[in-house]
Amino acid sequence: MKKTFPRCVAGVVALSLVAAAMGAEPGKPAYKNFRVAIYVTRDTVGAWSNPQALQAAYENMSRQVRFDKVYLEFATARNTLNEGSLDAIKKFFTDKGIQVSGATALNGGGNQSASSSGGSLSYASASDRDWVRSVAEVAARHFDEVILDDWFFTASKTAADIAAKGDRTWSQYRMAALDDAAENLLIKPAKAINPRMRLIIKFPNWYEHYQAMGYDLAVEPKLFDGIYTGVETRDPTYWERHLQGYESYGLMRYLENVKPGGNDGGWVDTLFTRYIDRYPEQIWDMAFAKPREITLWQWNDALRPITVGERPWQEQETSLNLQKVMASYPLGGGAASMPAGAAPEPAPGRGGRGGNNNGPITDARNGRVAGYALEQMDAILDKLGTPVGIAAYRPPHGLGEEYSTDFLGMCGLPIEMSPAYPVDTKSPVILLTESAKGDPKLVDEIKAILGAEKNVNITSGLLRALTGKGIEQISELEVTGQRVAVSEFMGRSGIPIPNSQVDPPILFPVIHYITNQTWGQVNGFDTHSPTDAFPLVISDAYDKGFLLVLALPDNIADLYRIPTPALDAIRTQLLGNFPIRLQSAPAQVGLFAYDNNAFVVQSFLPTATTVTVIAAGNPAGITDLTTHETLAPASGGGGQGGRGQGGRGRGGGGPPAARFTITLPPHSYRAFAPAAP
Repeated sequence: MKKTFPRCVAGVVALSLVAAAMGAEPGKPAYKNFRVAIYVTRDTVGAWSNPQALQAAYENMSRQVRFDKVYLEFATARNTLNEGSLDAIKKFFTDKGIQVSGATALNGGGNQSASSSGGSLSYASASDRDWVRSVAEVAARHFDEVILDDWFFTASKTAADIAAKGDRTWSQYRMAALDDAAENLLIKPAKAINPRMRLIIKFPNWYEHYQAMGYDLAVEPKLFDGIYTGVETRDPTYWERHLQGYESYGLMRYLENVKPGGNDGGWVDTLFTRYIDRYPEQIWDMAFAKPREITLWQWNDALRPITVGERPWQEQETSLNLQKVMASYPLGGGAASMPAGAAPEPAPGRGGRGGNNNGPITDARNGRVAGYALEQMDAILDKLGTPVGIAAYRPPHGLGEEYSTDFLGMCGLPIEMSPAYPVDTKSPVILLTESAKGDPKLVDEIKAILGAEKNVNITSGLLRALTGKGIEQISELEVTGQRVAVSEFMGRSGIPIPNSQVDPPILFPVIHYITNQTWGQVNGFDTHSPTDAFPLVISDAYDKGFLLVLALPDNIADLYRIPTPALDAIRTQLLGNFPIRLQSAPAQVGLFAYDNNAFVVQSFLPTATTVTVIAAGNPAGITDLTTHETLAPASGGGGQGGRGQGGRGRGGGGPPAARFTITLPPHSYRAFAPAAP
């Protein structure tokens, strides 16, 4: 039943609750570890020329999530807002201590797949170029900072584009066109009017295809004052983009290394998710990468009703606790906080059976889910150090074995991608995938690392790409072009790996190896042909180090089907002396490591799972940063293990380490730090 109050009392109550929801005085940061921004699309900004609509929208949002900043989109789809209302809207927010920046989506509008323009602008078109320049001039007149939504690309193949391209590839033409547009249509015109102008380019989640659409990761981060990271990983299963949850962390770290100190933040949305947990998972994983700012796209989506989706785990105590989300909402059960024109409605997919994830959802919206996840992260991030991981080299225009590092991250390998070869890396482990093949100095760089008593992991795709380009100077391993259907795994010299059967079999490339020179540390065979075993992780000594080759399956997602004991054996080989690793952990459990020996374990699985974490240094205990519970190590932890010499693989020795048993609910994370002495 809707409760009614005298209007004056209700107004006072509403304003006081809004202030409480904001959790800060005007100008005071809403969070201690990051800023939170909300992107506002052009149509919504236009509607805010009505002061009453703006006030109502602000009150609605303030009940959902605390925020420090708004990005006001003033131009998109070849249309620019009337400039007359922008300054008044800016003043409304700045009077409340909210930072205001401009935003633009430089798209052409229309159906992306239905025309030769691909829904984008054509930078061979004089009228499109003129419009982009006019956007920069409007921006400079009203803002000191503007972000480009990730439409600063072109998919246009009009006759004008075809003529302008000439003999260049589409990637070459588009990168040159966008580099020119960045400098001469955006940056110079804007700064000629407003020298204080700060321009930020947001790079999309589809990083494997940047250059094909005109994003030049070698040039544009240097041209723009700041960059931003699109970490919208959305649906990891049914979408052809192959975006995995780990990318929300991994891409943040990669772009931080592309422009150190200049990666302003990460950007999430609610689109294309089949269950509500995917939204906070994107926020958590981005936050684990230690961003300076987190942007929620977009204002209206944050005020839409929560669509819970199918959640078989809803009765379990998961990291997203919908009952607590509802309880944290400051004005429950009424229509006062509804967006204009919306009516309360229940979220689908929920029953009335009780349990932690049931209960009525009325005024709490997507923004409240985001607010809950942000508050979770703000409580623990200052206890996590700087992220560390396997040093994975991906040049700015890398291509090959698409998103393989994200899939490996989902298999428990902490990965730190970088655009520069990791010659001086502090990481004891290096990973090179096929995306590094374009570096003409790569073989010499591998030799230098091996000569410095470090090991290098490469994938079968990179081995194939480097064949005939000098890799033979290091090893005569060769990808044959044949495939083997692996239905069971075993260790070195036929040592069985218990419980490692898989059905249907997984297709792996066959790698030619050299007896007594190279060694199959993890092998696979088809149980229908038990006399034929094929190395899947192969080691070859060179100088003072070891080259290890990892055979990736034909379908990269089949990594998730590798049985846990076999996955343990693979992780043991690849991680070398990395100070922390997972054991007894199935695929789709991620590990995030930090230089202060803190770590996070996260499950993307729909069922509860128990894993072992092996931590070097033999800590006496670890403390859960959320519950403050301290876990003691399991008895008989022993050493961490390390690569042996002469091709003998790993022994049971290595530096002292402790083993901790950790239970993870479905779609949940747990963060730990060494217990205080």
